[in-house]
Amino acid sequence: MSKYCYKDSDVLINYYNVRDRSLLNRIERDITDLKLTELQIKPVKGNFNLTHLKAIHKFIFGDIYPFAGKIRTEDIFKGATMFAKYYLINDKLKSLFSELSAEQYLKVLERGRFASRIAFYMAELNMLHPFCEGNGRAIREFIRSLALNAGYEINWYKLDKNQLLTAMKASAIFGNESLERLLEHALEKDKYPL
Repeated sequence: MSKYCYKDSDVLINYYNVRDRSLLNRIERDITDLKLTELQIKPVKGNFNLTHLKAIHKFIFGDIYPFAGKIRTEDIFKGATMFAKYYLINDKLKSLFSELSAEQYLKVLERGRFASRIAFYMAELNMLHPFCEGNGRAIREFIRSLALNAGYEINWYKLDKNQLLTAMKASAIFGNESLERLLEHALEKDKYPL
């Protein structure tokens, strides 16, 4: 049993006290869809670091879950995939964001190299899976903000969700090539630079 769930349940503790998983999923989808739409207009500002990633997660999930914007404190897995041990997450994120800073937040890269590096950061963040829930949406928004900062837009709607999921899973074992190809396909020059 997870400490993030109601006792004797696999339903996440939420501000609505909803204990029906199906209903909570619908509530979460409706709220997060609205929040993600808001982020299309006005992204969460930040310095592409841990504080920024946590702020994005809190913005998307803060109306639903008490753990929004907080790094998880227990181990999690999906299927056969075990994500980073919870006690390693903070140090690994700091190291990853330090590397991103050293790369000048990818601002000086041509399109192909940019796609390669953004695939790397997306895959690394995914394997760290820093939050109890909502990692994919928070990571995609972080990566989208990073792309906007570098003069690109990632058109997620160009990507098939199943192909993206397959590429994310493959990145954990086989490398980032398929993820890189998908992201390069979805990259467009930003028409409205920040």
